[in-house]
Amino acid sequence: MGRDERLERLTQTWRWLFEPSSFELLEISPFGDLLLRDAAGVYWLLDVNFGRLEGPAARGGAAAEMFPDNFDGRLAGRYRAAEIELREGQCYAYTTLVIAKEGSFEPSNVWAAPMEEYVRMMGDLHGQLRGVADGTQVRVVAKNLRGEDHAIGVPADL
Repeated sequence: MGRDERLERLTQTWRWLFEPSSFELLEISPFGDLLLRDAAGVYWLLDVNFGRLEGPAARGGAAAEMFPDNFDGRLAGRYRAAEIELREGQCYAYTTLVIAKEGSFEPSNVWAAPMEEYVRMMGDLHGQLRGVADGTQVRVVAKNLRGEDHAIGVPADL
């Protein structure tokens, strides 16, 4: 699968935030975040856990210099030290989402998720949460392929 096709598949649920055809996929962080470059050569990060497209903290250089929280390896190193290893096609995901009041970056809240599914699920979730005020209590319900509801975790203040 080519990079353009991969970007298209990963960002199907993120069109509410940006138009993926305007970007090139360069790299994917251990958290499923996408390092992108636009036609003008500007680098961007799709932060899937916080639901935002952001510019770099510093210009040029490596991904770890531009987006240190997502690419410098310190946080991923903590998870590897806790024996949460990623296999091909996986990324670190959070049992209780980090946008929730109860969410945390602690290894006890982390698991290895299928990366493509996680990125797409987070795009759908953040798209549905647009316009929901911070602090609003929500209940997340996931539907399986048969359309049956399954609550994820407990209600969380966002």
